[in-house]
Amino acid sequence: LDSEWVESVGREEVWTALSEGPDGLEELRALWERCLDTYRLHPLFVNLLKEQGSRQRGFGNVILRRLHEEQGLSPHLETAFFEQWYLEDHSREELEANAEQVLEEVAGDVPGENLWTQVQKYRVLAKGALPALFEAETGTTDGLDDVIGRPLNASTVAGRIEEARQQIESESDRPVRLLLLLDEITLFIGTRYGLLTELNALAEALDEVGDG
Repeated sequence: LDSEWVESVGREEVWTALSEGPDGLEELRALWERCLDTYRLHPLFVNLLKEQGSRQRGFGNVILRRLHEEQGLSPHLETAFFEQWYLEDHSREELEANAEQVLEEVAGDVPGENLWTQVQKYRVLAKGALPALFEAETGTTDGLDDVIGRPLNASTVAGRIEEARQQIESESDRPVRLLLLLDEITLFIGTRYGLLTELNALAEALDEVGDG
């Protein structure tokens, strides 16, 4: 459970709701309390049932989409990858202002106040905005595909999860443990048995990045 949420509600109240009050769980509760004292626990919950009909998406795609959503990035991976690249050298305010300027040039008058939120949501706007922003930054559109077309292998996904954990930890007074919770795995896999291989590779990559 999220450490911040537990502390805001109260440990006693949360434990009572989880355990329904039976005795004999003192050792488990002591372990839970030690985890809360030692770490900031940050769950990342992914409801795979929502993605069941997305036949082209594997575990890496779905997990990164959920991670980006939590970080305020676009749910579309190409746009989110571009945001990460652009925000390395610019503030979000600069991104939003520059996006508004290039959209006016490539798409005319687009209604709405924060146009970048529309770029995040609609691929058709991203197809116009991303090349223009990239060219304004680098002087060419060459290399854009390398930014937005990153391979989604297990190591890449695990690395992105670790980067997110480190970012949260940089703003915390305790070490952070990011808990990846995947719900409805069996239904998501269905008859796509290749996803079992992907899930196993991702688990191994996370184990390696997380040092066990």
